[in-house]
Formats: sequence, C-alpha cells, structure tokens
Amino acid sequence: MEYTDSLQTALANLTATYEPLFAEQENIEYIQDHSRLDSNPALIPVDAIRRNIENLLSNALKFTDSGSICVRSFTLNGCLTCEVEDTGKGVPEDLTESIFEGSQLQKSSGGIGMGLPSVKTLSKSVECRNRQDGLPGSVFSFTIEFRGVQSDESYHEISEGEQSTAGGDISNQQSAIDYFSKSYKEEHGEPKLQAIPYKILLCEDDKLQMRMLEARVKKFSPQAIILKAENGAQGLEHLRGHTVAKEPIALILTDFNMPIMDGETMCLKAVKKGYIDMAKCVIFTANPEAMSTSFKGRVIDKSDSATLRTLILSSQI
Repeated sequence: MEYTDSLQTALANLTATYEPLFAEQENIEYIQDHSRLDSNPALIPVDAIRRNIENLLSNALKFTDSGSICVRSFTLNGCLTCEVEDTGKGVPEDLTESIFEGSQLQKSSGGIGMGLPSVKTLSKSVECRNRQDGLPGSVFSFTIEFRGVQSDESYHEISEGEQSTAGGDISNQQSAIDYFSKSYKEEHGEPKLQAIPYKILLCEDDKLQMRMLEARVKKFSPQAIILKAENGAQGLEHLRGHTVAKEPIALILTDFNMPIMDGETMCLKAVKKGYIDMAKCVIFTANPEAMSTSFKGRVIDKSDSATLRTLILSSQI
C-alpha cells in the first residue's frame, strides 16, 4: 500500500486528473469535495481507490447528459468512503441492491456499469442508491479500510511485510519485474529493445477508461507509440493495416465488452489472419467467465498494475 502524509491532498490530486475529460463535457459540471477527510497520515491502497473511482466516473458519464457529477470522500472509524453522485437517469429500484453483481448487470438494459463488479471486489463494502433530494440521479459509493501511520519507522515496518490484495502494491510490482528480468537474462543474456518502433494498440469504447489506460501505458513505457480504437472492428483494421505496412503491433490491450465487435472476437480474428500472435493479446474484464475457451491470451483485471506493467515491459524484448 502507498503511504501518504495527507489523505485530503492525495484524493484531491487523484480526482483532479479527470478534470481534462470533464472540460470536454459542456453540459456537465465536475465537483470534488474532500473536506471531511482525516488529517492523519495513513497507508492506503491507492491503485484500488483509483480504479474504483475510474469505474464509477465512467458509469456516471454514460448515464448523465447534463447537470453535475460529484466525487466526494470522507473518513470514519479507520475507513475511507468515496461517493460518485450524478444527475443522470438513476438506477431501477429493483437493481440498487444487486447492481454490483455481474450476473445482474448482464440482465440489465443499457449496459449499466460492467466495471462495477471490480469495485465490489476491491472494496470492503459498496452501495448504490438513487438521490433523495427530488433530483434525478444516483449515488454509488465504496468503502476501503486504511491504516494509520505513527512514524516513518512504523510505516516501513508495516509496508515491507504486507501484500496488496488489489494488485497495486509497489513492492509487488517491482518484484514481478525483477523476477521477469532475472529469468530472462539467465536464459537469453541482456535484453535488447526492439529496433523498430514499439506500438501498442489500445481498444476501449469508454473515453475515461481510455484516457486512464493510456496514462498507465505511458508511465510504464514512455517510448511506446500508442494506437487507439473504440471497438474491435476499428482495432482489427489497425492490425490489418500495420501488418500490410510491415509495421507490426507489439501488444494489444483491449476491453472485453465493446460495441460492434468485442475484444475477444477481434483478437481471435487477428490471430487467425496472422496479424498478431495470441501471446500478445491481453483482454481486460471483470467477468472472465463470460469469455469462451477459444481465447488463449492473457485475461486480467484493469486494476492489476503489476501484471500489466510486466506484460508491457516483456513485450518490448
């Protein structure tokens, strides 16, 4: 987990990263309220919090045409609660209790929040309710436990022995990279980066998720040339064009659920046509059981930063 001297500053900096996206939304005001946060330093699972907020903001944007979307947070009894409140169409009353369950999401109309099961997985508790102030809209919230820090010494004592359950622990990420590097060097010697431009294809129909995924890829691999597609059909055309031009794409990072053509179908067609190897196909989904057994690439959750970073670095060799 990540140590922070100020929860208020950490949450404000995190939610501020989404401001450029909301600047493009002329009819939606973006509000941030972190005034009720504990001022004591703490250990918090930053990756889990970031992933949850991204999922809830993406969901709110899909169903809010005008008005506002507010992200607020507060602390109580050693727990951090974050809420995303919107002025959208609201949630059917018969789904408010089960909206975070994948099976219910598949049955609901309009594709409501396929990232919500991931929020539940990364949280101590979750809640969905419609607004009670007479205005349209809904409130989604999640609660995550954190640990207080008394001194730098106590922080190091805690952090060195902990394992993150959200895939965001910095030491775990580095261990994964060190393990890969060591095993590769023992077998092949010092790695050599590709001489040709290193290209990654990102396929995601959600604008917020695309922006966040691009930022993570750039962080892990600043030299990468990033190509984008909003659905599998566009992604397949990218792969075909680059194969014809003899400029192969090194890695596909794709969402599973997309309009026109889903990520799995795109990857299977691309492999069949010889555009890319299956080993270079990575699909993000919080609902892996929905996929067929034909896909032999990697399936990971978007919150799994350690695996994502390892896959990106290993594909450059």
